Amino acid sequence: MPRSAAALPALLVATALSVHMPPGRTPYGQRRQQEQRTAPQTVATAGGRRSG
Repeated sequence: MPRSAAALPALLVATALSVHMPPGRTPYGQRRQQEQRTAPQTVATAGGRRSG
């Protein structure tokens, strides 16, 4: 029983640490979002070429 009693809190701590997400966005995420907002919107065609 002592081993299982010690294992349960260890598993709960490991689970909590693996699930935790920091609030807000990382600098990388902010940069990516800004690039997507400022990038020109283009419509891709099949093969990337225009027919004609």
